[in-house]
Amino acid sequence: MGALVHGGAAVPDGFFLPPNMIAVGDPIRVLPPNDPEALGEAVRSTGFARLAFGVQAAWEDRVARYEQVGRGALGGIRGGRGRRGRVAWR
Repeated sequence: MGALVHGGAAVPDGFFLPPNMIAVGDPIRVLPPNDPEALGEAVRSTGFARLAFGVQAAWEDRVARYEQVGRGALGGIRGGRGRRGRVAWR
């Protein structure tokens, strides 16, 4: 159907999420996919990076967030070599 329930959303029993809409939060909010500002704020307010990846960096500090996610996903390995000897993570 093309609808999405975001991680951490509390969906009540019997709730219907219309096609092409996004459900976020607790209590649940239904948002359209063409409102990036509202979606960004909704995802930020759920603490998704903390819930999904254990990241504590501020929402506005994307570089720190991505670095923390990468360190967690790679077990702290930095500067690993990928195929053909290229640096895969720095």
